[in-house]
Amino acid sequence: MEKLILAITFILLNVKVMYSQRDTLEVDVNLLEYKKVADNTLNENFFISSNLPENVFQIIDSLKLIPYHYKLEDLKTYSIPVFKLKRDADSYDCNKNIIRFIDFTNNYYKQHVNIEFKDSLISMTSVEIEKKQLKHPLDYMPYLLFLDDGKTLLPLPGFDVYAIKERLEKKFFTFFIEGFDPYFVINEGRMYAVKMVNTYNGKKDLLPKDLMEYIRPEFIEVNEYVRKNLGAKAINDIINYGRRKQNDRRKYTSCNQTKLDKEIYVIVRYK
Repeated sequence: MEKLILAITFILLNVKVMYSQRDTLEVDVNLLEYKKVADNTLNENFFISSNLPENVFQIIDSLKLIPYHYKLEDLKTYSIPVFKLKRDADSYDCNKNIIRFIDFTNNYYKQHVNIEFKDSLISMTSVEIEKKQLKHPLDYMPYLLFLDDGKTLLPLPGFDVYAIKERLEKKFFTFFIEGFDPYFVINEGRMYAVKMVNTYNGKKDLLPKDLMEYIRPEFIEVNEYVRKNLGAKAINDIINYGRRKQNDRRKYTSCNQTKLDKEIYVIVRYK
């Protein structure tokens, strides 16, 4: 009996130590408000895409626009929030958990919007806070709803199109962070960066549209991703300037493998 008591005490002490090394962060997300802004953006951009002046048609193909294929009432939006790092955060170093530096404040005008028809992704747009005066044909470009017919890639420079098409937002809480390349998911309390991996090992060269079926998501624990791909200087640049100052990633030094000061478990609470 004495040995059993000692064993139980040892287990309880280890559990206590484990949980003392882990914090819990509760993130409130008002998906209803995000969707209201997303729906308004879809309505506005659908109207703009439907009423273009003649000089815009000189630089785009109207048949690639959603209004020429779908009715507005048949479309549905999915919001992917965009968060940022805390501007007043302490200096980051590699043993600190990057999650504590993320500002999860809801900003409904910072989001990317997936547009779908009958559960199929057909386009993506962003919320533009300040509407430009639409004078020059190029002024229209941020508001045009281009169609993705499944054979071509969505025209989204700066985004991993393969990750967007994976539709992870239907399985997990999914979001972007300003200054970071990939997008992120929360899965069972843990935060991951999403990296798309090509599993094709054939000898024949494939076109992007044919390669889609071989691209699979790989989930990388967020601190591991930051250490390996960014490092402390890049993170501190994003904290101070909202972006990486060096466009060349090779000018940043990745972190050596160090132990985190504390693990953070993330609980997402939806409104």
